Amino acid sequence: MEFEIKKTIKFNDEDLVDILSSALSGGVGYWAFVEYNPEGYRLAKNLLVENGVEEDSICYEDVLLQMLKIDFPIYFDDIEEYDENNRYNGNKLTLKKLESGIKQSIIENFWDGDWCKFDACVADNIIQLALFGEVVYA
Repeated sequence: MEFEIKKTIKFNDEDLVDILSSALSGGVGYWAFVEYNPEGYRLAKNLLVENGVEEDSICYEDVLLQMLKIDFPIYFDDIEEYDENNRYNGNKLTLKKLESGIKQSIIENFWDGDWCKFDACVADNIIQLALFGEVVYA
């Protein structure tokens, strides 16, 4: 017998910030150099402040998520191939790709959506699935 089970998992901004935070503070550090457009960062931070978020409470990952929301990608370069003279040419993470990576991580059983089982390794897998469609670095 074969049957399909569907599961809906809702993610809010705090969840997405947690994924970015875990990925950037340990998850992808062994393979990726992460960079972003400074103008996009400034615009995203200003937008958060304009929307009532106290500037002192804004963390780096809050701004990065806001950047993704206003269509400024985050770039992930292979740390061994990074060329400072050739910036912003790495793998582009967009909000749509991040969503895809989250879905794929659950479909491919890298994570079941349970936050009690979430860590930097899961965040790394999500980012890799978002960027490459597979886990390239292990």
